[in-house]
Amino acid sequence: MDPVPHWSDPALIPEAPFEPAWGIVTQAGQELLPLDRIIERTQEPPGRTLWNGLPERPDITFVTRPGSRQIVPARECPELRDAFLRRDERTLAEQRTKIAWMFFPALALTAWLATAFPSGVVLPAVITVWLGADLADAWIALGQLRRNPTGYLATQSARLRYALWLQRVGAQYRCRTCVVAITWVVIAGVQAFAPGDSVAAAGLVKASIPSEPWRLLTAPMLHGGLLHIVMNASAMLSLGALLERGVHRNLVSIVWLVGALCGSLASWAASPISSVGASGGILAVLAFLAVMAWRERGELPPGYASSMARSLVVIAVLGVLAWQSLDNAAHAGGAVAGAAIAAWLFRRPTPLPIADTPALRFAGHASDAAFLVIALFTIAKVLAFP
Repeated sequence: MDPVPHWSDPALIPEAPFEPAWGIVTQAGQELLPLDRIIERTQEPPGRTLWNGLPERPDITFVTRPGSRQIVPARECPELRDAFLRRDERTLAEQRTKIAWMFFPALALTAWLATAFPSGVVLPAVITVWLGADLADAWIALGQLRRNPTGYLATQSARLRYALWLQRVGAQYRCRTCVVAITWVVIAGVQAFAPGDSVAAAGLVKASIPSEPWRLLTAPMLHGGLLHIVMNASAMLSLGALLERGVHRNLVSIVWLVGALCGSLASWAASPISSVGASGGILAVLAFLAVMAWRERGELPPGYASSMARSLVVIAVLGVLAWQSLDNAAHAGGAVAGAAIAAWLFRRPTPLPIADTPALRFAGHASDAAFLVIALFTIAKVLAFP
């Protein structure tokens, strides 16, 4: 197996599509432009969104320049530094103000619903936490830009290089994450059309676990409605791709299954209420990435570890706001399991992505097979329930 280049390797940046000269490279294509026009473009608003989902004037992320055969991240060009700092400061300040106007009313509404109508608090709580996370990100980025503009630009450029590395080096590694998410969606469809009660059939019904311990693994395959499956599938597609591409593809089902099982055990120990959902396993993936990022922070772009830590805080805050509707014990159990796996796996410095080994391949294939067997068993139990 050929060694995987580091995400900061300059060779990962493709060559310029034309002779070395000033120009821009965006999703829409390449365009030769003089330097003064590129500076002007960085100050222009994105305009309306086109039919293909792209803005009318895409953000300038890569440029070509005289003397360089390679495309260059735009924020690494000294000639564009001041233009980007002015643009980003203005944009972040506007975002902070706009999000704050939405966040504080949403927080007040969520707090009121949590006491008056607890069953209806989940969606407002999700929106509130999402707005709060965006507000915190804008606040932190704006503070970094004003305190240390050079560090701010370096961080943005490093994140761009890492994203490019994930796309180019790990592009073929998303299969396992997609299989997991698609399997949940299929099971959710079976739940929707099955005549019986799927929670009673295969959910985490605590009184039934001593005689039916398989519920500890079938319950995480089930979901409680459209919002539940959309949130969990979206989270898995995002976090699972980071694990599959950036660490190792054979770890996806291992981490999720162990986290789901430990989450079910924690829920069984802490609460008599029946529950379903894949969140315990998803929190295991998130906690795994957070611990891995802390242990291997020299291998990852700036801000990666703090981003994962903030995501854990967001989940914790969501659990507080909607504590009557969420299984916080399952979340905590899954997070502890994922953190423990990462702490053991990265107990000593390890290059990323980690090297492939026969043991890891065997464990990955065995866990993939176990995941699919559990999924089929769950479907059978749901369909067979009267």
